[in-house]
Amino acid sequence: MNLNGRVDLLSLQDELVRALELLEGHSGVGEQNKNVHFEVRSLIDASSLLHRCETVALRSKSIGKPKLRVIRHLACSGGTLVSKCLSAMPNVYLLSELNPRTLLHMSGDTPKFTPSDVVTQARYSGVPEVESLSGKIFLESVKLASHHVDQIGGYLVVRSHSHSDYCVDDVKGCSVSEVLRDDFDLSVVTTVRNPIDSFMGLRKNNWLHFCPKTFDEYCKRYEKFIDDQDDSSIFSYEKFIHSPQEVMLGVCEALSLPFDDSFEDTFGAFRVSGDSGRKGDLISERKREVVSDELEKELCRSEGYRRLMKKMANLEI
Repeated sequence: MNLNGRVDLLSLQDELVRALELLEGHSGVGEQNKNVHFEVRSLIDASSLLHRCETVALRSKSIGKPKLRVIRHLACSGGTLVSKCLSAMPNVYLLSELNPRTLLHMSGDTPKFTPSDVVTQARYSGVPEVESLSGKIFLESVKLASHHVDQIGGYLVVRSHSHSDYCVDDVKGCSVSEVLRDDFDLSVVTTVRNPIDSFMGLRKNNWLHFCPKTFDEYCKRYEKFIDDQDDSSIFSYEKFIHSPQEVMLGVCEALSLPFDDSFEDTFGAFRVSGDSGRKGDLISERKREVVSDELEKELCRSEGYRRLMKKMANLEI
């Protein structure tokens, strides 16, 4: 390299140092580099500075809108098992079955004991415009939890209670994403299951909270649930049962979470709400319950079922 080339490189490096100073907000970087001998500076230094500039710039872009992970699934579709496995990943903290608008937990005539739940108590007391208040409290609570977990080097995952949005009265859309999307950079993953199995689970648990309580109506709601996925990645419960390592790796990559292949040995130790179906610490296929003659007839005449299965065609259901 001739003298002019070396001078150009030095000039480039000095400009990179000044750019890094501006990005990081530090005043001493330039002084530390002024006394570096001319011959020691090299293209490696320039490359390193470029990388640092890029990293700081990317970090500064994300400061205004922190990243938040969301996982969504309908009830009786294996979501609790997947959520436990997510909780078993390194430094992952999962907030289970959140929904800013649900009233399911308030059923019955007697108010329930919820000492740390401001929204529920506000509903019980008849606070005016409680829906607006509910959204604000939910958002601020998630903000605080997200910041706290981020400060200790962890990853926060919100498990949306999607049953409340899609299978209770009218379809409402994803309440969690709607409340959080303006303040967070959301990464969303959706898990699904064969609707025959999940519908039978709902019926067994007496969770058909919609009208008419038919399989066709359920499939229409399930279709809407998939359509509202916000470009999230979709994974099937059936494939997860047969290839848990592969599917969990895909889920972690989609959510930008660390992956640990030992989750199959540890997921049973994590406590997650909503454990309505499978019990035990083994990931394995379970025998389907007997499909009644009545349901068989519904399957044959359900247009919603045919449309839904077409959407799920590539998911190994």
